[in-house]
Amino acid sequence: MQPITRLVFILLFSTMLLFQVKVSAQENNLVSESQSLQKIELLQDSVSESPQQQVVTLSSIINTCRENDWQQAYLYASMLKIELLLDIEHVNEAEAIFSQLTSTANQVLDPEISIRLDVAQLRINDAKGLLLDIKKLHESLLAKADKIESHKLAGQVYLAVGNSLYNNSDNIGALKALRNAYTAYETANDLSGLGYVYNTLANVNGDLKNNDIAIEYLEKALTISRTRNDKFSQSINLYNIGNTYIIIGNAKKAREYLGLAMQASIHINDDIGVSWAKKALADIDIEEKNGKVQSIYSVRLSLSLLKVAPLCLYLKHC
Repeated sequence: MQPITRLVFILLFSTMLLFQVKVSAQENNLVSESQSLQKIELLQDSVSESPQQQVVTLSSIINTCRENDWQQAYLYASMLKIELLLDIEHVNEAEAIFSQLTSTANQVLDPEISIRLDVAQLRINDAKGLLLDIKKLHESLLAKADKIESHKLAGQVYLAVGNSLYNNSDNIGALKALRNAYTAYETANDLSGLGYVYNTLANVNGDLKNNDIAIEYLEKALTISRTRNDKFSQSINLYNIGNTYIIIGNAKKAREYLGLAMQASIHINDDIGVSWAKKALADIDIEEKNGKVQSIYSVRLSLSLLKVAPLCLYLKHC
């Protein structure tokens, strides 16, 4: 792509994004803080939008909250935006909002926000490889989790610690935290949370070379995402199953699931998910053709992969 063409593309993309934010702001029609809190709660459980789309919607809500000085709604909207940005590995952007939010949180003193900020801090430190304070964060969060009344929030804490321990190669500690996360989410009847737990259990078992068990957990996660009609999670589950079949060496099954993952991503206009499915399919062909890329997918891969590469971490850790 020539420089002038790339510049035009960037300008067009920026204009479209700005227009989308403006439209979203007009559609919000928020007239009270309580109404905005309800919208944030609905957005948190939404399966009709991808995380990228939710971030755009939240940006509009945050602007409205600032204009009306709705501190609590501002806190909850900003907190959810941080979590979604971390989900899609936009760590620097999440960290910038995190730094701004801590001062406001200290003024409002909301216990739930305080715990979720601690979880976000753990995820940021993990993503940046800041291992010095990781153990202290684990201990602090686990001590708080035992006292949290909300089973859903407790599940979120245990899951974050389990993911972090897994990332730091402590599979035994991760399994213990994940058992607690499973119990908390099951008590809360939170299917989405259980899906995340199954996904990390699959990762742990994959590391332990228990690939058949890993696939069983991923199939359970896929069943949950289909039950909830959560297309974004479906695309991730399908991708992870396909990727596991690559590790096992079953190219036929890998192609089947990666193809389904790509179609699911296309359905929700998730270009990043589409790119990763294509890349994995191309990797299979590279493997089979001894370095000679023959796949129709491989020739369609774009330089945008360089910008979205961190998503591979989300696909592994979600």
